[in-house]
Amino acid sequence: MNLKELKIERIRKEITQKEMAKKMNISEVSYNRKEQGKRSFSLQEIKSIAAILGLDCLKVNEIFFDNELTNCNS
Repeated sequence: MNLKELKIERIRKEITQKEMAKKMNISEVSYNRKEQGKRSFSLQEIKSIAAILGLDCLKVNEIFFDNELTNCNS
C-alpha cells in the first residue's frame, strides 16, 4: 500500500482527514489510523475513497494494491 500517495491525492483535492472520515461515514480517528497504515482499508472503503477523490483504476491499483492488479476492468 502506498499511503504517502493516498495522502498526496487527498491533499491535492483539498480534503482533510476529518472531511474524508465524514464522507466515508467513519470516525476521524479510524480514518487517521488507516491512512497511517495502522489499520487496513476494507474493499468498500477503497471504493469510497476512489469515488471521493476521483481516482481511476490505475491510481487505485498503485495506492492500494502496489500495482499487483493485472486487470482494472474486473
